[in-house]
Amino acid sequence: MNYDESRDYFRKLAASSNRIKLISVGKTTRGLDWEIAIISSPENLASLYRRAFVECGTRALWNMRPVEHPTPADALAITKALRTYGRMDGRRLAERIEELCRATR
Repeated sequence: MNYDESRDYFRKLAASSNRIKLISVGKTTRGLDWEIAIISSPENLASLYRRAFVECGTRALWNMRPVEHPTPADALAITKALRTYGRMDGRRLAERIEELCRATR
């Protein structure tokens, strides 16, 4: 399978599923669009959201309360605090949450 066939395959997958999102990250050395596939589920977003409170709650999220069924908006609301008050692990977790939120749009 060459690059074009692979890219077409992932584009078809993304069009047929709400769990796959293609994101353009730039250009290849050949000048073609370089896309990555993010494959996830709403359950993964909720899991990362809960993990943020367990791992970073006392440092970065001390003034927030977790919601039972977080939406992407709920998850994005905590990423600013993770980036501002969290250590490196909190910032990495914020990046993962933001990537998942972009993928679920």
